[in-house]
Amino acid sequence: MITHGMVMFYLMRYKSEAFGRFKEYRLEVENQTSGKIKALRSDRGGEFIDYLKENGILSQWTLPGTPQLNWVAERRNRTLLGHGSIHDEFYGTAPVLLGHALETAVKLLNISPSKSNPQTPYEIWHGKPASYKYLRVWGSPAYVKS
Repeated sequence: MITHGMVMFYLMRYKSEAFGRFKEYRLEVENQTSGKIKALRSDRGGEFIDYLKENGILSQWTLPGTPQLNWVAERRNRTLLGHGSIHDEFYGTAPVLLGHALETAVKLLNISPSKSNPQTPYEIWHGKPASYKYLRVWGSPAYVKS
């Protein structure tokens, strides 16, 4: 899920967990910022319809099977899956650790500036620069010392 460039990542075993994860995400957004979720773009997930109406969240529906209509999220997914496959292919990540590789990719995206904004998503979200002291090479026990 993307908020002001900040990517939130939730591991799920089943698609049926998405609704519960969205509710967790909503609580996190509203508790950590002064903002509210105003709209959700999705492919008409039935369990969301009543919840969105009850909570005043605008539903922006895309046609099922057309992920390209939700291009911002799809672009981020391609970026993340690229990071995950890089970790998997080049650093020998076991499939059981792929979720952790994707979590790492999300953290890296959130602390990286972009061409369109010199501020990182982390800075926008938290109001302060990110700490880089926890960064290390994937699979390495060594940390960067500054």
